Amino acid sequence: MPSLQLVCTTAYSTAWCCPRFNTQSRSIFLTEVAQRHRDEYILMLLDRDGWHQAARLVIPDSMRLIRLPPYSRERNPTDHHWDEIREKWFPNLLFNSLAAVEDRLVLALNTLEQDVTTLAATTGFNGIVSINMNAN
Repeated sequence: MPSLQLVCTTAYSTAWCCPRFNTQSRSIFLTEVAQRHRDEYILMLLDRDGWHQAARLVIPDSMRLIRLPPYSRERNPTDHHWDEIREKWFPNLLFNSLAAVEDRLVLALNTLEQDVTTLAATTGFNGIVSINMNAN
């Protein structure tokens, strides 16, 4: 099954499926996110997965990666988005093939990418939406 990364905020979601992820493919993903949001400075919250700490990861100038403290899954907006996908798109379903699972996942991600209301409801908790982005 293709691997996947997801970026969530109260405004947008970006997902990317590919056969495998390594430092190079993850760098490409970060570049894609930055290109989709050229006029924005992106603060990306990350858990402590190994790839998030890769030394050779290429991070665009318009992006800052912020690592969450260990054992703080509830603070990661992406995990809340995955909960929504599991509950609404994969509730006790039986699939005939791995391709059918992948198709269902792509459908869920594409649908949720366009659904700003659900995105805000699942990821827009106080710790995210109350961040003061004005530097003094």
